[in-house]
Amino acid sequence: MSGSVPAQVLEDTCVVRICEPERRLELEAKAEPFGAARIAMKLVPWGDATLFVLDWHALRGPGIRMHGLPADYLVEVRNGMMLTKLARIAVQEHDRALQRG
Repeated sequence: MSGSVPAQVLEDTCVVRICEPERRLELEAKAEPFGAARIAMKLVPWGDATLFVLDWHALRGPGIRMHGLPADYLVEVRNGMMLTKLARIAVQEHDRALQRG
């Protein structure tokens, strides 16, 4: 067998369910054929800093039935990557705001 194997195309969308600027954002992320998940993010004042709270759970699809260490590990890795990217963006935006005065 030669040639390339066709890649599966994901149909992914994200819908904002709740938006309270500078406080809270809740999304419904869909990645067909894998299903959908609710992703809730909240900013909480924490002394001189801000605490970022992330909550995630499956709404539809195979993720609903996937519980335990393997699924938790994959979610933890994905969330860690997302939070690392988000932290970089926050630091860049903070630095830009300081430069603007």
